[in-house]
Amino acid sequence: MAAPLALRALGLCHVYPDGTEGLAGLDLEVEAGESVGLVGPNGAGKSTLLLHLNGTLRPTGGRLEVLGLEPGRASLPELRRRVGLIFQDPDDQLFMPTVLDDVAFGPLNQGLPGEEVARRVREALDRVGCAGYEGRAPYRLSGGEKRAVSIAGVLACAPELLALDEPSSHLDPRGRRRLIRILQGLEVTRVVASHDLELVLEVCSRSVLLDGGRVVAQGPTRALLADRGLLEAHGLEVPHSLTPHSEPHHPDGAHE
Repeated sequence: MAAPLALRALGLCHVYPDGTEGLAGLDLEVEAGESVGLVGPNGAGKSTLLLHLNGTLRPTGGRLEVLGLEPGRASLPELRRRVGLIFQDPDDQLFMPTVLDDVAFGPLNQGLPGEEVARRVREALDRVGCAGYEGRAPYRLSGGEKRAVSIAGVLACAPELLALDEPSSHLDPRGRRRLIRILQGLEVTRVVASHDLELVLEVCSRSVLLDGGRVVAQGPTRALLADRGLLEAHGLEVPHSLTPHSEPHHPDGAHE
């Protein structure tokens, strides 16, 4: 029996007010519980697609269903409760004076009682390795800590689908490794848009290559990201970990 769908897009189109075409008839399905990577060159439509998942953008054509809902004015509150969006820059997501206030903001706006909010904040911070950070000011956190706290703020709302836009941007190696561990430990449906193909390789079992606002290829992540010809045709490179290293490097063209 097939798993239920978390996302179904059929001929999805989006044209920005200036006439730029962000999505051009995109077809895509994501099963509940999947971790799916979105890869492609700049302008491929990755961020545009993510912004449709919680209703920030509305389709200008085609059809979209997210967790069984068609984004629209009536479904927007429920959609934003069930879909968590992690922005590329965590500073766009952290705006309260303390970590506690930031992580509690979503659950409080859901109308949850104080004891439930406190429990969710505690559990979310513990899941991302930031237990004890409640009294700290977000602007004093490292890049990796900001990213972790922004994820905690979304997890505290108990989303069913998590959409992440370039989650490893501006992270140092330690922060990036911490992020990968967090993403690997999550059980909700994840859609991860990233140019960091090594991260996609580690956290996404399936990947989708976008270009020109359409899906041009999809499949198991390792197979897709090992296809040199396909990736180079769309402005990408095979991740270093998938590149054969059988031939030694000889500087200045020298050979043994």
